[in-house]
Amino acid sequence: MKLSKVMAEFVIEGSNIDVEVINDMLNIKPDVAYNKNEYHTPISKKYGRWLINTLYEESYDINDQLSKLIKLLFKKVEQLNEIKKKFRNTSYTFCVVVEIYDDKETPAIYLNLKTIKFLNKIGAYFTVDLYVYNDDKSFEKHEIEE
Repeated sequence: MKLSKVMAEFVIEGSNIDVEVINDMLNIKPDVAYNKNEYHTPISKKYGRWLINTLYEESYDINDQLSKLIKLLFKKVEQLNEIKKKFRNTSYTFCVVVEIYDDKETPAIYLNLKTIKFLNKIGAYFTVDLYVYNDDKSFEKHEIEE
């Protein structure tokens, strides 16, 4: 049976973050990192970003991808909370991106209690982006945010 594809990412975003300081504090190499105004895009003019992500994988459950990121960050609650103190108005977001095709199974979309508690400890948002592809290769985007 064919499955939909799932990717998860954890984003630190703020108008005054310093990605080198975050690298040092977390001791994790980000997949993407830039300070405010480093690039000439609308979003980088307002915010800096530091993020880690999984690759797209076929999946029965979004928690398979989400747990990979949480495993990296689980013992870094103190550092994550310190980053928020050091750089005011910084936000954390876990985003799960699901690509659903007409002929594929959809993954389970829920958060287990361990994940909810972790997100609460660091004050993180959680979002799901659903991309539903039709037979003609077009898609509809559906965003769920909590």
